[in-house]
Amino acid sequence: MISGELIKSNNNLTKKRWLIFIAIVLLASIATLYVYNVIEIERMLRQIHKLEKRKAELEVELSILKTKINKLESAERIIPLAKEKLGMVETDTFPEKITIQNKEE
Repeated sequence: MISGELIKSNNNLTKKRWLIFIAIVLLASIATLYVYNVIEIERMLRQIHKLEKRKAELEVELSILKTKINKLESAERIIPLAKEKLGMVETDTFPEKITIQNKEE
């Protein structure tokens, strides 16, 4: 009887040790995953911040380029160039529309 109780007690102690070991491994795994998750979130937040900064820089650059386009398209710039370099003249009349008909029609 004593040896049977001792074996039973030993089995219970072994089961408890395994449960404690499994619980420790499980808690360590959860802690590791939590730390990894925190590190990954921090990395993503840094990347988002960097991309938002780049977006703001590109928006400023786009605004500058639009201003340059508007300046280059302006009549104040084009008219003098047309007169000086192409020999064009300003008239008060509008150009006439010329229509050419095909002989086949």
